[in-house]
Amino acid sequence: MHKIWEALSDGAPFSFINLAVLALVLAIIAERAVYILTKYRVNSREFMAQIRKLVQAGNIDRAV
Repeated sequence: MHKIWEALSDGAPFSFINLAVLALVLAIIAERAVYILTKYRVNSREFMAQIRKLVQAGNIDRAV
């Protein structure tokens, strides 16, 4: 741990800016992953049943 701190101190301002940007980017990636995994969760059986019903009724445009 001491060597890591030493390396960061040697490249002082630039390395700390890089660490701050890294933390920000990782936070954004985590937030986007959670958003995508929760928002786009689809009940496939219910979805396909609705599509089948629309196709059988001849409402192809709405099914698409």
